[in-house]
Amino acid sequence: MKKLFIIFLFLSIKLFPLDWQEFYSIPGKCLISFPNKPYHRAQILPIYEANAYMQYDVYLSEIDEENSVCMMVVAKYPTAIDPKKEEVSLESFLNGMIGKNKNRKVIEANFCDFKNCNALNFTVEKENRNFQGKVFIFNDKLYLIAIEHNSDIEMEDNLEEYINSFSFEE
Repeated sequence: MKKLFIIFLFLSIKLFPLDWQEFYSIPGKCLISFPNKPYHRAQILPIYEANAYMQYDVYLSEIDEENSVCMMVVAKYPTAIDPKKEEVSLESFLNGMIGKNKNRKVIEANFCDFKNCNALNFTVEKENRNFQGKVFIFNDKLYLIAIEHNSDIEMEDNLEEYINSFSFEE
């Protein structure tokens, strides 16, 4: 019975692809497609050592019943990031993400160019869950576009479609 369900699930994903919907993020000044209307949460966090604030906007959208989730985070820094320090900032972000939980491990991480920005592709694994995506910096904003899913579910096509749907809009 379990085999039939897995076959049905696989065929459902392949034969009935997700109906991605375009979404505009005002704080991010960007367009991206989600599998359904995303949940949005905004938060302002103090940066005590800089006597400033950082604004976070998080967008979440479920993909399936297996708790697979598309996520976009837009973090607005108080000032623009020095382009010479972008790669170090991206590495620090990834290290901060995995450093908070010893069960997380980096499976893959590599720098690339994305929409004329320095970007870091990554895959992080924690207890049979994968967190895959791309993080990049544009001016004073850090963008994270990722999918979290069970490690036994293939999400490469969805991840590629999700990331490639992103565009800057003024």
